[in-house]
Amino acid sequence: MKQRAKKINSQTKYPGTGGGPKPPSPSPMDEAMLTFLAGKPSMDGIDGGLETACTATGDQPQLPESEEASCRTACTSTSVPVQQMADGNPPKRKRSRDISEIHLEVLEAEKDKLRLESDYIKLKMKKVSAELELIEMQKNSLRDGSLNYLSLSQFSEG
Repeated sequence: MKQRAKKINSQTKYPGTGGGPKPPSPSPMDEAMLTFLAGKPSMDGIDGGLETACTATGDQPQLPESEEASCRTACTSTSVPVQQMADGNPPKRKRSRDISEIHLEVLEAEKDKLRLESDYIKLKMKKVSAELELIEMQKNSLRDGSLNYLSLSQFSEG
């Protein structure tokens, strides 16, 4: 009953992100339980979660040397030192330098793209001018009365 009341309180206190149905409202019995628990300490966490921090406080009794060594071995094998970063944010200069480098790469890629498009347009213009010249030659040959049919492949070969 206490667990159910805490669960409903947690759902209303910490709603999930996004849409979905509204969490259930606490029943009168749950409300009474939450009122009863209001001044008492409560633990929130993940069900089945593990505590990773190991802290030992207080005075330790003096042990014989052999027992002390075995205790140290056991403690060092279960504890892992946690490294904390002094500043979690990278320096802004480095970030701005990275952004400017990326911007430069994008501009160079756009420049290459424009150069390729320009070369493509030049080739297309050469092709169109060659086709126009071929059409003129065919028109002239028809005017002269000769029925020589020229193709673009013959024109480009000779």
